[in-house]
Amino acid sequence: MVDKQKESARLAKRLGQKIAVRRKQLSWTQDQLAERVGVYAETISRFERGENLPSLLTLDRLATTLEADVSEMLSRATNIR
Repeated sequence: MVDKQKESARLAKRLGQKIAVRRKQLSWTQDQLAERVGVYAETISRFERGENLPSLLTLDRLATTLEADVSEMLSRATNIR
């Protein structure tokens, strides 16, 4: 059986990297993304560092704001626009 904590940590790290890459492609700061999504900048920072996973609602808002699909954000592939 796969260790759920390790798998969750890997997912958080991968998702965080994708959020950061896409945010930078849009030339936005963490503050700007946070304002658009409706969360604190520290929350975006925690997501990008892989410390926390967003709720499904927040993930959907992130993907919409970043003009990406939720499936892109969660995929193992690294090709985000």
